[in-house]
Amino acid sequence: QPTPGAGLVQPTVGYIKGAPGAGLVQPTPGAGLVQPTQATETIAGTVGKGVIQKTALGTLIVGGPGARITKTEAGAAVVVTNENGEETSQLLNPASPQSVFINQWAFDQIGVETVTIPARKDDDVEVAIFDTSPLAVGHTHQIQWAVPAMTLTVSGARNIEIDDPHAKGSPTPVADHGLFAAGLINYLAPAANVHLVRVLNDVGLGDLFSLIVGLDLYAQDRMARNEGSLANTVFNFSLGYMDTSAPDLGDAEHADLLRLVRDTLQLTEEGRTLLPSYDHTPDLTAMALHLPFYLTEQKQGMMVAAAGNTSELEDVKPMQSPGNYLEVLSVAATNQYGERSAFSNEGEIAAPGGDNLEEPCSNPIQCDNALTSFTMSGLGYAFWMGTSFATPLVAGLAAKVLMAGKEKSLTPQDVRNVLMRGAEPGDINLGAGLINVDATLAALEDK
Repeated sequence: QPTPGAGLVQPTVGYIKGAPGAGLVQPTPGAGLVQPTQATETIAGTVGKGVIQKTALGTLIVGGPGARITKTEAGAAVVVTNENGEETSQLLNPASPQSVFINQWAFDQIGVETVTIPARKDDDVEVAIFDTSPLAVGHTHQIQWAVPAMTLTVSGARNIEIDDPHAKGSPTPVADHGLFAAGLINYLAPAANVHLVRVLNDVGLGDLFSLIVGLDLYAQDRMARNEGSLANTVFNFSLGYMDTSAPDLGDAEHADLLRLVRDTLQLTEEGRTLLPSYDHTPDLTAMALHLPFYLTEQKQGMMVAAAGNTSELEDVKPMQSPGNYLEVLSVAATNQYGERSAFSNEGEIAAPGGDNLEEPCSNPIQCDNALTSFTMSGLGYAFWMGTSFATPLVAGLAAKVLMAGKEKSLTPQDVRNVLMRGAEPGDINLGAGLINVDATLAALEDK
């Protein structure tokens, strides 16, 4: 357990000019969630083939394996098979939250044109998100207003009592941060299982103890269900570690911890030491965090993490921890023009994350320079920006690669290589470049 203030972990969110706190624009209070219970009309379509319902707040997708969510010149549409076996399409209300979500620029930028609602989940592939959670821990939740509808299992710490020593005034609530990320993953890889691990509290703060325990408990549970391996598992870390102080250990404890980390990190196939700088000037807090990440990769877990949002225009900062670990793929953010977001640190690969150079947006669910995903409040959707939300797009694509390449027995390094080969090169600070779905799947076929 770190000393008070040591090892703060925070979500990586961008800031919208003129908006309070982390830039989450809250939907109108009391507007009501978009749920199937508000249905007033059902469009022709047999159950199991894709059912669409109209609601008071717009057309709503409520289920149906095989239904295709696609785009037309007039906007987002859903294609279903009717009782006569004929395909019929229904244009969604362009102003509805679901239509705004489907039509957002971020999906266009990486080539997401059509998503098919799967008949069932892929039992082999799972994405774990280590983040905040507005949902109760220890339960499986149905998010029916999501596109497609999503089942989300939540575990982790119920209470994380920690205050930001640098905070001024009342903290901004960011409990929906992890759920927002889950929505982006679910759209890119709807057949993948999604597991949300609560390691940050409702104002986006945690400590190394909560993160390490959450990672360890999830990994043990996943290995028990996956033949002792973390293969076909993607770990999403839309957070960053701030080393504010070091634990106060005695000489004997210091020596024991250093010996443990040295011995463990040298047990690679190459026999190399991953963290040589720790041999002489050890940062024990950083070592304590790095060790479980190393062990996760040794068990074949694929890890992606946010590069961080501490840059400003031309002043580009290096990637933060844990994104700067050798075992983790660090994700930078791009804006609506495909360029590096002003706040984004350098990364190894990039995905849409929005930008904060435009004027604040008044629409509660849509902003041309931010990403839209779902929340537990207001209209059920809102917009946000940051490398926090570029990261789940990469995690979702990684899950898609794992599902498409099952027969290839892909290792984390294989997935990393495929993602990088499919990226579109650009700004040197974006590493391999901006992800592209079709190019990535083509790179997988060439493997």
